[in-house]
Amino acid sequence: MPSENNTKSDRRTLKTKRALKKTFIELLDQKPIDKITVAELAEKSDIGRGTFYIHYQDVYDLYDTIVSDTLSDLIQIFDKTYPPKGSDNFHDLSKQLVSYIVERKQIFTALTTGGTDTDVLSQLNRLMAYKVLESEDISSDDYLANTAAHFASHAMLGVIVEWLQEEDDSKKITLHQLVNLIAIDVSVLHKVNLKSKRINNLKNQLQRPTNGDADAMEDETWPEELK
Repeated sequence: MPSENNTKSDRRTLKTKRALKKTFIELLDQKPIDKITVAELAEKSDIGRGTFYIHYQDVYDLYDTIVSDTLSDLIQIFDKTYPPKGSDNFHDLSKQLVSYIVERKQIFTALTTGGTDTDVLSQLNRLMAYKVLESEDISSDDYLANTAAHFASHAMLGVIVEWLQEEDDSKKITLHQLVNLIAIDVSVLHKVNLKSKRINNLKNQLQRPTNGDADAMEDETWPEELK
């Protein structure tokens, strides 16, 4: 059972880390990461530089921690809300994703516009594509499904980033529209995956003859999708 002193220490640690992350995101919203210093972070967070180094090696270590925490949260959302097999209702998944992003709008805006956006977007793209493929039980060898997953994930992120960066509220789509767009995007990908599975099943069932009978088989007997 943890002692009272340990509990207080844990609370102080969490408070310090929250303060550093908050300050870092605020600074990243103002300048690129290579212009942020430990001294500035410590001063604005009202802690000593030594305290910073107890928790993080440098500014980039803090950045990596924030990105890692964000990706872990998104993985949990996918795992908890991805619809069961046989269902194509992705509204709940989309709603949870949008809610998470809206609640952490400052973090997502800073991460996607703070001079390191390419790396973060690449990680998010790979994560979303992977989680969809995993949830759909799609093999990494399925070229069609993998290509569709990355394309759909990229499109989904594009909509989100555009929403985050649009400062004119009169031009910004509503949250309801954002939820629907993402739900449609994932639903289309789901249908592509189903089609890919059907094509692969047909290929497995209908192997082209390799003996002398090949000439006897008319091309039109093959399904249109396999010609």
